[in-house]
Amino acid sequence: MAPRAYWKGYLRLSLVSVPVQLHSALDPDHDLRLHQIHKPSGGRVRHEKIVPGLGPVEPEDIVLGYEHEPGRHVLLEREELSAVAPQPSDTIELAQFIAPEELDDIYVDRPFFVVPADKVGDEAYRVLRTALKRTRRIGIGEMVLHRRERIVAVRPCGRGLMLETLRYAEELRTAERYFGEIADAEPDPGKVRLAVELIERESAPFEPRRFKDDHEAELRALIQAKLRGRRRPEPRAAPPAPAEVIDLMQALRRSLDALAAQTANRNVPAERARSG
Repeated sequence: MAPRAYWKGYLRLSLVSVPVQLHSALDPDHDLRLHQIHKPSGGRVRHEKIVPGLGPVEPEDIVLGYEHEPGRHVLLEREELSAVAPQPSDTIELAQFIAPEELDDIYVDRPFFVVPADKVGDEAYRVLRTALKRTRRIGIGEMVLHRRERIVAVRPCGRGLMLETLRYAEELRTAERYFGEIADAEPDPGKVRLAVELIERESAPFEPRRFKDDHEAELRALIQAKLRGRRRPEPRAAPPAPAEVIDLMQALRRSLDALAAQTANRNVPAERARSG
């Protein structure tokens, strides 16, 4: 059974409307969710909503507020918040198209798969996907998602389309605040050349499945061991601390030598197999 759609509506390009559905590209079952438990009784800890000096309060007595001064809030009623909330919309408006390299990764928030909502819109969907591929463009648009206006990017993804919600510029900190004290002087060309060689030797196609969440796997193993009454796994040894770089040129050369040795060791079995 297909998972329930996160959102349903239309992807619109000028006068062309394509009925689509959004499905989160993130797997909600991947992360383990741990609860706080009262160890003596085994009961789950619940968090009550209380006011200091008053105790628990009723849900209907709770409103939202903005702290404009320490300890002082502007109270906002639900009706007031509803009045300024964006109107619900079932349309993603594509307003402009950009080259992929123009979209800095820092703006990308959350990915969704965009799929045709019905057979009627299938051809228009495929036409838009193919046009984006041929022009090497990403569609930038706006939509309302859960009562919040969002900027979105729509790009080809295999046989379909991917939508990514984007962050607004004012949500991000200015990089200059953190990078401003880094020297402008060009580094030593010889060291750069060795670093470039090291990077090129280590370059390979990206294989996401090569990288594993070791902590997640060990946490699952711990849970299974305790469920079966087995001894808990031994703690993972801490990785050795990296050595302090005293001579950068020497460190780069030693890195290249180590990489060359690893490559030679990997090629030995292949050479033996051919000779045999």
